[in-house]
Amino acid sequence: MRAMLARELRKAFDAAMARNLSPFARSRGMHVPGGAQAYVWKYDSELEFRVLLMPYSKTDCFNVELSWGKGPSEGWPLNYCDGVSLKPDRAFRLSELWGVRGIGGEWDIGGLLSSSPARSDSPTVSIGRVEEVVAAAVLRIQEYGLPYFFSVAQQQGAESSWPPSLP
Repeated sequence: MRAMLARELRKAFDAAMARNLSPFARSRGMHVPGGAQAYVWKYDSELEFRVLLMPYSKTDCFNVELSWGKGPSEGWPLNYCDGVSLKPDRAFRLSELWGVRGIGGEWDIGGLLSSSPARSDSPTVSIGRVEEVVAAAVLRIQEYGLPYFFSVAQQQGAESSWPPSLP
């Protein structure tokens, strides 16, 4: 992803998460794959829910991953699942929750990068387009991610404070 576009993506995702999923705070200390951003919701003293924004390096696309764990995590889980997992410290793509398996389920905010020298680092995609696509991704977190996290809270016997007060 072009550097300027990646910055706008991260900025828009930060704002959308703060506006729509305020229990999630950006985790600046968690080790994540290059260019990614992690958001953590410390649900109770033991349980935390995690969202990862993962921009791709070769296309103007990004993906969102989910994970959960008991206690704080120093890094994004490297244990990836085929499909949705209710086991702790496993990561999977958000799109798995509505049936997109394997490759796919990403959000596209522009076209493929060109390897030609004429390529500039300034995106031709409008900021409005970035915000529109980010809003769609955050809506999917609300529609599919929150129910998944609720099922985890139920499984862990921690659902007493659910539903959370979200904007």
